[in-house]
Amino acid sequence: MTGSTDVGIGLALLSTTAYNYGLIVEKQALGQLPAIGGGRIVSFVVSLVTSPRWLAGFTLMLFGLAFQVLALIFAPVTLVQPVIAAGVAVVLVLSRLVLHERLGRLQYLCVAVMALSVVLLLLFAKTFGWAFYMNINSGQNLVSKAVLPVFPYPVMMAAWLVHNSAFQVIVILLMSLWFFGWVGTLFLSSTRVIFAAAFDRVLPDAAAQVSEKRRVPVASLVLMLLPAVGLGALYSYNSNFHTYTLDATLVIAVTYLFSAIAVVILPWRKPDLWAASPASRLKLLGVPVIPAAGVITIGLIGYCLYEWLTKAAYGVNNNDSLLYMLAMYVLALVIYLVARYVRGRQGIDLSLINKEIPVE
Repeated sequence: MTGSTDVGIGLALLSTTAYNYGLIVEKQALGQLPAIGGGRIVSFVVSLVTSPRWLAGFTLMLFGLAFQVLALIFAPVTLVQPVIAAGVAVVLVLSRLVLHERLGRLQYLCVAVMALSVVLLLLFAKTFGWAFYMNINSGQNLVSKAVLPVFPYPVMMAAWLVHNSAFQVIVILLMSLWFFGWVGTLFLSSTRVIFAAAFDRVLPDAAAQVSEKRRVPVASLVLMLLPAVGLGALYSYNSNFHTYTLDATLVIAVTYLFSAIAVVILPWRKPDLWAASPASRLKLLGVPVIPAAGVITIGLIGYCLYEWLTKAAYGVNNNDSLLYMLAMYVLALVIYLVARYVRGRQGIDLSLINKEIPVE
């Protein structure tokens, strides 16, 4: 590990400590301020800028951001970011020491794990080196013949330092447990979409049923699992299918884009519905905050989409992928039209779904 990388890691630690300590100080200051309604933004801002403690916390956060910029000068972002992310441990520790909040065993375990992760990251850079790891990743992805027969997983490379096969297998299996936690959250969010479609009568009611015996939404999990297995097999064993997924992030941005457009046009398209929403009372200098934020979001996402679609450097302006994603939109439209026809014959008008804001 070079001296400059040492400096970068030190600055990253200083950055995350200052930033998260600033959050704690700001929380202390907010606890001492009088309650202010959400619609009185100007009064709220004035109360913040006249609070010395809140300004101190805000200043600490600015110093944290400044140290982060300096850290990125001396060390790569792939090294700085994990160190800064471990700052959650700083929040937990300071919550106990400064705010006198009680922490459970799980919180203390999280602090220990994050502290250990920083130590392991330092050892990672000290042994086989960050430059070697980044170069081998580049060789894995950018050349026709991979440098290694398997993906250069950092834990696997660390396990190679101990010449014991049993130890290597145990370490890799333990570090692979993150995958099961991630998959659970992924399917949780996906099954919520199926639940919402079933509640809106687009999908059959059975899609939202939960087993009383096992407390598991079996039907929605099956609806997610079967396509996932098929697409996963294509991704793994078809040499061209992975290119169809290049625009996956792009279409997520398109979803947010249309959400922002809906926020902007709602006050004019549905004034009564907008007036009944608490968000309509959130104003700054007489300007509704939410629609204004929607306009800014439209500009930002529009700029990102333009860059992604016109510059090959981002690796997402792939015609095959765009056609594949368009096919997914067409499939969704077909499902909706079929559901609308079927529900119409049952006396249910699906066009009424978005006529009002749901109770929840």
